[in-house]
Amino acid sequence: MMDFEYFIKKGNVFRREKDLQLAQSLIEDAIDRIKTAKEDVSRKPKYAFENAYEAIIVLIDALFYIEGYKSYSHEANISFLSRFSKFTTVEIENLDRLRKKRHGSKYYAEKINYEEAKESIEYLDKLFEKILILVKIKKQKVAE
Repeated sequence: MMDFEYFIKKGNVFRREKDLQLAQSLIEDAIDRIKTAKEDVSRKPKYAFENAYEAIIVLIDALFYIEGYKSYSHEANISFLSRFSKFTTVEIENLDRLRKKRHGSKYYAEKINYEEAKESIEYLDKLFEKILILVKIKKQKVAE
């Protein structure tokens, strides 16, 4: 995984004004996505998996808007987490692995079976909660 600064230099990420209102809307969207993913996993595992992954990306986008960034790259979103000590290298590598799995599912119609989806969603849900706590803390600090 490339360092976050690489994505800034490449133009996949740029500085912008902080936007707490947009961040809040994205937080709400992300919460709805992860909830829907957990509800849909037995009926539509592929789409539930994709939705859980998207929930993470949307939540990181909220963090970007709180911190004053805009991203055009899922890799940059994932790399951004390495700036926060609460995320381990293993967590970031696992999320990047799931990014690749989602890419194959979405763009190459690769199958995601129920067990894969269930296991991935459980992992993503735990990571989601960790990111959500960070997002709420950062948002509160900026609002003060």
